[in-house]
Amino acid sequence: MNFVEALQKSMTDSKHHLFPVLEKVLDGEIHIVEGDDLNETKRLLDTLAGIDLFAVNRDKGMRGIASRLQWGKAWRTFTIRKERESGARTEYEKRKYAIEHGYLYPKLTMQAYIDQDTVTVGIAYTEDIIRCIEMGEASIRRTGTDQKGQAYFYVINWDDMKRLGMRVWEKALPTAEAGANKLLLSGSKFRFEAVV
Repeated sequence: MNFVEALQKSMTDSKHHLFPVLEKVLDGEIHIVEGDDLNETKRLLDTLAGIDLFAVNRDKGMRGIASRLQWGKAWRTFTIRKERESGARTEYEKRKYAIEHGYLYPKLTMQAYIDQDTVTVGIAYTEDIIRCIEMGEASIRRTGTDQKGQAYFYVINWDDMKRLGMRVWEKALPTAEAGANKLLLSGSKFRFEAVV
């Protein structure tokens, strides 16, 4: 699967599995920043600010979200690229600089894991994730040796963040098939503002 195909699969899976959950949790409509229809503003929000999604509540405002979607086991961690083989600036460097110098960055970071049966989602404040790294509360992992374009990642465990008093909202839900999310969410009464 090439990059374009992987991006399209990620967006399709996000719309199908995650958007119904995120719209309920974040109390707003989800809008995609990345994709085929990138205008100059969207491209800049994606490449410079790291914003993949917006949660829009027309009465309250909007929030930028960094989004990472993985298939397979729910590791219950946030990951952020530390170093690239190519030497290009990483998400960690960009977010840290933006936070320290007053530039735009995603207020929230979402990491989701999808397997055949479950969607597991974690959401935290981006600034808290960066703070964990700065405090030495992150491990470092490398991409698989078979992957083209090697990189190192910081890995921040959701439980470690909670132990440090940082807010992490997490939920595991059945995979959205045959309206499972609609049924599940109709009884949900959680909001990100109330939890985080």
